[in-house]
Amino acid sequence: MTPGRPLRVGIPIIGSANWMGGVLYIELLVKALSNLPASERPELSLIVTADTRANLALHETILHRVDQVVCVGRQLPQFPELAHVRDHGELLSRLDFFFPLLSQAWPNAKVASWIPDFQHMHLPRFFHESERRTRSESFARIAAEARLLVLSSEDARSDFEQFHPDSRIPTRVLPFHVLPDETWYAADCREVQRRYGLPDAFLICCNQLWIHKNHVMLLHAVARLREEGVKITLVCTGPTSDYRVSGFFDAIKKQMGELGIEHCVHFLGNIPRQDQIQLVRRAMALVQPSLFEGWSTVVEDCRALGKTMILSNLAVHHEQAPRHAVYFDRNRLDSLVAVLREHLPRLSPGPHEGQEVMARAEAPALVQSFARRFCSIARDAQLLLAGHELAVGHPAGNITDF
Repeated sequence: MTPGRPLRVGIPIIGSANWMGGVLYIELLVKALSNLPASERPELSLIVTADTRANLALHETILHRVDQVVCVGRQLPQFPELAHVRDHGELLSRLDFFFPLLSQAWPNAKVASWIPDFQHMHLPRFFHESERRTRSESFARIAAEARLLVLSSEDARSDFEQFHPDSRIPTRVLPFHVLPDETWYAADCREVQRRYGLPDAFLICCNQLWIHKNHVMLLHAVARLREEGVKITLVCTGPTSDYRVSGFFDAIKKQMGELGIEHCVHFLGNIPRQDQIQLVRRAMALVQPSLFEGWSTVVEDCRALGKTMILSNLAVHHEQAPRHAVYFDRNRLDSLVAVLREHLPRLSPGPHEGQEVMARAEAPALVQSFARRFCSIARDAQLLLAGHELAVGHPAGNITDF
């Protein structure tokens, strides 16, 4: 990188309608970097290929925050306004850093590989054998060949060290945080609640309907409490398909009928993000019963809103350590029921203004720390390509003499 010139960063589209977590990850990264002071702000390029161009529309809300959108490969007639490069080699020659390189290794480039999580190792029963094998082979290649690996949590780094104990590649942990829009606080969450036909008092669960998100146990907890005479309404947002389990949503709806709770559980599907945020604000609390998470976007959304959270006892949930959180044993229905039974009487519909004000004040510093840590990792990648050696677990940001 030439002194005095902004860091040139390429950020590829990785998410899709089937993996909104990838869409949100890129959104949060771009927002964080674009909000750095002008003297620190990188030059940002959003990267699309023939395989990802269909997902460009999912990133419309951040296009004004990047300096350019670059298409790699064949020029796309439907996007004549995009910058164009022949291949990734030409692209990388124009960049100082490319990230995230999802589950791959490019050992001779200024890139960092990214492994979101090791769910397939912890919950192999939820994956087809071929997918487990593909993931394991990709991660083993990274462990052997990558110059630099980024993980989103210390929990994930611990997994990497456990599953690849012989790897000597440097690792960096980059937890992400949410930069809330001003519209989040200005909108009328009660109007959104009424528009969706919801009662004043409800709990919310904002997860894609994947089997490891543990909706089934949450439904049983609702049924148990209703049997005890506890009035409880649950609202669920997020796409309702799981590519691993055909007909999973139909099975969920059938189970709701068998449990007699179809009148008090509302699956809204994939709704606009602004509506989802307003429903979180209006909810009494968020419930996240997941059996596995990498670094939870939902938890970070709720942190930025000062929301009360009822979280499964995953190590990464404890690592995120949001205010106003209580935890339950993710493998025990009676634990979730007991926590809900204890806390429901003290909960009320939002918005909870005092908690929001505190969270709103804390968010900018968290997001700025996220962005600066990213830039430090980019500098580490440049050092590595220049032949410097970094300690395997050296924290990002401590090497500045380049």
